This record gives sequence, structure tokens and C-alpha cells, in this order.
Amino acid sequence: MIKLTVNVDMAGMTSSELSHISSIAGAALDMNIDWSQFESISDLTGNVDEMFHVENLVGTGMFLGANTKDANPSLLNGLAISSLRTDEPALTLVDNITPADERDIDLPSTLDLAAIYLNPIDTMIETSMLFGATVEGNQGDETFVQSLSTVAIFADRVDATVMTADNELLDGLTMNLWDNGSDLNQGVAINHGEIEVDQTVDFDVIKLSDPDAYDMDLTIGDALDVLRHIVNLETLTGAAYHAADVDNDDDIDIGDALDVLRHIVKLDTIDTFDLIDEAGNRVTQLEDTNPSIPPQWTLIANGDVDQSGSFATDYTIAQTGTSDVVVESAVV
Repeated sequence: MIKLTVNVDMAGMTSSELSHISSIAGAALDMNIDWSQFESISDLTGNVDEMFHVENLVGTGMFLGANTKDANPSLLNGLAISSLRTDEPALTLVDNITPADERDIDLPSTLDLAAIYLNPIDTMIETSMLFGATVEGNQGDETFVQSLSTVAIFADRVDATVMTADNELLDGLTMNLWDNGSDLNQGVAINHGEIEVDQTVDFDVIKLSDPDAYDMDLTIGDALDVLRHIVNLETLTGAAYHAADVDNDDDIDIGDALDVLRHIVKLDTIDTFDLIDEAGNRVTQLEDTNPSIPPQWTLIANGDVDQSGSFATDYTIAQTGTSDVVVESAVV
């Protein structure tokens, strides 16, 4: 998914021809999009007939209308933007005026107005969009034309997002992939929760680039959880099951409990991790799939059944807003 942000900024009013413009009231934005590079945005909207989605970032104080092509109303052709502000300064989105009275409203000089969501086809790597605008300034008393410009759009898609058990995004770590006790020499970097791979890799366990990134915090409680599962006093599922299956042989047995106990008394060290998908299954293959909505996977430590351990704050980012992964590009 690609997110294009429409922004207005008074810093563009520096030329002598526009120096008398002190505020912006609205704009008519024309766009020329190569729609052969995009497909239905149904993953976001649920409607297979929609090719784009437009979001008003200002709220009730602004009118936002989408103009579409006459021959195909599902294709965006431009935007109509207008301030609906009735209080002073009326009909204004942004201005470069500092009120003489500090009790008066001081509007910003730059503002994100709208977001446009597009869904690139799988083969799209880069495309561009030609746009221009007729802008209304000074409460609509002045009109000027913005020159045609081109915005490059890159499909910087990701293959998955990787989180902690506390639903924080991981960042700045590399997952080193191992299989059957051997290092595959395949490192997958996690940046802002996102991973990208360029080939298919099968693996059974993960080790981290920084061994101290995770405080394992294994206790006798984790070993007891394993034992309770073995004797059917408690059934472990999802991430807890895979954490208890320390050796990743798809069977929780006394050997797993002993592995936890050896770690606790420092006879051995558990330093392996598993990726768990949203259904609670262990991920053992990475592929360059570039899905429109990447899956969300959780990285869990083997042996940490109760998930009491934690990643160092240097490697985590709190999640905010939507979980949809988007690439942002400014339009205006």
C-alpha cells in the first residue's frame, strides 16, 4: 500500500510574484496517474471496485472532494480542497501571520491536508505522477497556478512486520537464520518493524545479531509450565507452545524442561527465537512475496514460556495508528 500525503506550506510563497499571499484558502489539484501500475485497493476498503482511497486529515474544518475520470469514475483525476473555517481567520487553512493578540488563533504555516492510498501491482517498482494546482490565497481573494511537477512513486513494499510479545515493533536488529544446527549465513534486518527478503529461505530457528538484545528471564516457572503441559495439567498453545518447544522438534517433552533448567543453573544457554504468525503457528520459511498488507509476526524466545522476558528499549518502537504498512510520499 502506498500513501501519498497532500501538504500545503507557506514557505513556497517566497517569490516576488507571490510575496503578497499571506494565507491559503484551498486548491484544485489535478493529477495524472498511470493507472496501469495500480490495482484494486480492496485490502484496505473492502470494495473490489475501488482503486483509491482519500482521507481528510484536517477534519470538519475542510472540504475534501475527489474528482474522477469521466470515462471511469473509479479512477482519481484530482482533488478539490477548501477551508470551511468560519471563525477568524476565516476561510484559511494555513497562514504566515502572527496574531498581535496572543489570545487570537495562530494557525500553522504548514499542514498535511489529505492522504491518498493506492495499491501498486506486484510488478511495479517505480512510477511517477504529474500534478498541478490552482491555489486560492488570502481568503479566496487571490488565485495563482502552481507549475506542473512530477512526484516519483516507489513501491518499497515489505514482506512482513515483526513485533514483540508486547506488540511493540522491533528495530535495529538482524535475525540470523539457522537450520539443523547450522548457520545459513542469511541475515534479515528488522527496520521499524519491517523485514524484506530477496529469496526463499527455509530455516528452523533464529539467533539475534545482538545476544544481549533480549533479557531471557527464564525461571523455574517456565520449566514448571513445560512439565504441566507434559502431564496434561495445562495445555500450552500458540506462542507459549512454541516457546516451550525449546528444541523445535514439534513435541514438548522432558528434554525441553531440562533445557530450561540447564539455562537457569548456567549449565547451558538458550539463545534461539521463533517467529510466530497471527494464527499461532511457527514460521519456518521467508519469501519475497511483497503482499499488499504484510503479515504481522511475533518474535518469541525459546524457553520463555510465560513471556516474562523483554527486548531492550533500544530495539523497540511503540506502535501508533493503523497497522497498514504504507510508503509515504509528499504530493504538494
